[in-house]
Amino acid sequence: MYHNPISLGALTHIHTLTHTPSPPVVADADREKLEQCDSKYARYLCKLMGVYFDYHRDGYFIKGAYLHDPTTVIAAVNPSLLTYTEGVVRVQTVGITKGLTVFDNTKKRLGPLSLCLSDSHVAETGAVDRF
Repeated sequence: MYHNPISLGALTHIHTLTHTPSPPVVADADREKLEQCDSKYARYLCKLMGVYFDYHRDGYFIKGAYLHDPTTVIAAVNPSLLTYTEGVVRVQTVGITKGLTVFDNTKKRLGPLSLCLSDSHVAETGAVDRF
């Protein structure tokens, strides 16, 4: 589904959600705390996260990792942990930005070069301490 606006058509049949968590990353310090937990699952998760953290350090120059997938799961399981903004999410379907999503909370028309996922909600912030 990554960078494939056609496959996103399946999402138009459910209430769509995208998100911009604030803060947008789990920081290196958070990962270090997790490593100190006395849990085999925490240690395994930290091991898996190594590649993910390296990718974000090298690709985005940040000391942490974005939480897109976990935030989406949290929104589905317990939506009260996030705040939301309504708007229109469009997926660019051509050119150098093909696959890029654009959120517009003014519901402005963006033209025919995008796939519209109307009535979307964007998660803005989360109760990080409750995650």
